[in-house]
Amino acid sequence: MDTNEAASLQGNSVYRAEIIRLITRRFTAPGVYETAIAPLHVIRCDAPSELIHAVHRPALCLIVQGRKALWLGDEQYVYDSLSYLVVAVTVPVSGRVIEASADAPYLCIRLDFDPVQIAQLIADAPLSGVPDEPQRGLFLDHIDQPLLETVLRLVRLLDTPRDIGMLAPLALRELTIACCAAITAAGSMK
Repeated sequence: MDTNEAASLQGNSVYRAEIIRLITRRFTAPGVYETAIAPLHVIRCDAPSELIHAVHRPALCLIVQGRKALWLGDEQYVYDSLSYLVVAVTVPVSGRVIEASADAPYLCIRLDFDPVQIAQLIADAPLSGVPDEPQRGLFLDHIDQPLLETVLRLVRLLDTPRDIGMLAPLALRELTIACCAAITAAGSMK
């Protein structure tokens, strides 16, 4: 591991610890919470869960603590605080939290994507590397410092409601661009 990688991991730990602090202070019991930032939801679970079947809308799912397993058909996706999941299209999935406790609850940030915003983003700035072949509706990748830093800025806005209207759309757009770029980059590497 080189110096830049070590610094990035340390930065990720600092950002993650701050997000955990902000979330656990505000959301003290298990549940799925809506926030003052409409597409942003917080999920907290204090113990491993049963298998749940659902139809998942397009979203960014970023675990800051704990671990989850998700199935799309017979494909399994396991992700934790070192990775993030992008659900690119509406898909039927099964999933369960596999790592959580009262002392270290499962904490997940879910950002629902607006299909109109994604279409506008693609029209405004076409992304390179769009795959020729159809891809699965789920994309799993390692989290990097810029993405985690943007999520932290978004979560911090919950403490300053007067700034949400002005700053949240910028952070949401930044996260949407990052996720779209990651998906198209992965598709072009095949």
